[in-house]
Amino acid sequence: MVREWLNKVVFLFLVFWLCFSSIYYLAKEIMIAGKSLEYVIEINASASIPLQYSLNIAPGQIGAKISEIQLKKGSNQLRIPRPLRKEVISINFLSTQPVELGLSEIKMDAFFEPIIINGAEMLSSVKLSYSDLSNSESPNLVDGTVQVSLSKNLNTISIKKKVVHSIDNQLIYWPRVLAFVLSFVFLILFSVFSSRFQKVNYQLNFFLLFMVLISTPIITSKDNRSRENRELAPFPNLDQNIWKIPREFNKYYNDHFPFRNELRYIGNAIKYRIFNISPKPDAVRIGKEGWLFNSAKDVVVLNQGFDLYSKEELETIKNNLEAKSGLLEKHGITYYLTIPPMKHRVYKEYLPESIKQLGETTKWEQLMNYLKEHSSVRLIDPYATLIGLKKKHVVYYQTDTHWNKLGAFYAYQLIIDRIRMDFPNLSPTLQIDDFVVEMKVDSTGDLVGVIDMKNTFARDAYYLTSKDTAQKVVLKVGSKMEGESSYVYYEHIDKNQPKLLLYRDSFSEYLREHLAEHFSVSGIVWGHQLNDKRILKDKPDILVQELMERFIDKLLLP
Repeated sequence: MVREWLNKVVFLFLVFWLCFSSIYYLAKEIMIAGKSLEYVIEINASASIPLQYSLNIAPGQIGAKISEIQLKKGSNQLRIPRPLRKEVISINFLSTQPVELGLSEIKMDAFFEPIIINGAEMLSSVKLSYSDLSNSESPNLVDGTVQVSLSKNLNTISIKKKVVHSIDNQLIYWPRVLAFVLSFVFLILFSVFSSRFQKVNYQLNFFLLFMVLISTPIITSKDNRSRENRELAPFPNLDQNIWKIPREFNKYYNDHFPFRNELRYIGNAIKYRIFNISPKPDAVRIGKEGWLFNSAKDVVVLNQGFDLYSKEELETIKNNLEAKSGLLEKHGITYYLTIPPMKHRVYKEYLPESIKQLGETTKWEQLMNYLKEHSSVRLIDPYATLIGLKKKHVVYYQTDTHWNKLGAFYAYQLIIDRIRMDFPNLSPTLQIDDFVVEMKVDSTGDLVGVIDMKNTFARDAYYLTSKDTAQKVVLKVGSKMEGESSYVYYEHIDKNQPKLLLYRDSFSEYLREHLAEHFSVSGIVWGHQLNDKRILKDKPDILVQELMERFIDKLLLP
């Protein structure tokens, strides 16, 4: 009797859950996903300024698309479209000029009535920080308005996920109520009129549970978030060749099955805590004392030293660089090349045995020695500086691919000091004493994201705050050209300094603001291949190409 009663309860619960999930999903598609919704933000500005804004829709980045609006002095109403079928983590604003801003409310027109978050409700979720979201501070509440003072360093406002999720939760209130009511009515009718209900047994419940589990990714939201450092597979487009749909759906299902994040995290913890191995050894290896290292195939091959350059390849790179330098010289542009070494090179003592250097030399060592001995190219090698610094400081992140802000600062000094040998009128390098240096321990890093083990590994993060509060440099967003991932530029108040064009990758993220202190205009291109159109448009006096060690094979290309 008890077993029969329990089978009926489980059966009813599964029927209710399946019905509720299906109706809830359809209701959200009709009432939310199918509508063009906007975040309407009331902002009061103390001056007319250009304001950049973006939506953070993926971990570790401010936003895929940066937009700009001209705020007028006084009251403004900023309208930001809410992405369709995407979860927003935060809303970010960046000002290139000092200004006082007041945020009084965020509003969104929902299905029945507008959703309003006032200043007092958003206060704890608004943070003032650097453009890289570090050194965050909390603003003040004055007369119900969040008051924010943007300056040269603290120039970014972030409205964190608590506010955004509050809006999302209010958006789904009516779809949830509708789904609950209709599911409850259906359950009553089903239990009354279904004759099969009298024959419920555990086999039927098991079958129904199986159907619930395999259908969950279909009848739940398509924007479930993973803690992995990648974008999840989208729901397949049904308007395409029918033979492609099963493969795409399989990828989608693998990324969206129930409790995937939780099961992944448990599995990763077991691999590390019990077996002391990396959850993704083909991407990240765990070294000594909790240091993480990139173990992608190309990185391991590069570090172990089995694949080396031939004499012909070294000569090809030399000729390419000298031809590039010579062509730029004809246009009055001085070319410099810097190749930051991988963390494997600087902190080899922490490497796991499985990816240590095994050959006598590596491509990087070959190339650097060859260029120094046989080429006239202005090469800036930060390796010796970094090795010297590591005796007193940590210069690369323990949980990240890149150098930290301290390591990058001394690399910046090296670059400017080398350029000043050719341009003695260039302003002297900033000194570490020009900054307040703080060190904090956190548990983030790009390699942590890859293996989804946040709060397991720690890193030393340095923060440099300039003691000079004068606004000398303004950051602006420019239009990128073909082959460029992004293009921004800095304008300096001193127009007598030369112009810089920097071709860079992620290793220059901490370099660019320091470099911009020495040039009237600093164009920053995220890309490795020099673009004639960009060079002719910017007309720089100095071109610096920063290329991390991992990509040195690109130098074989003309």
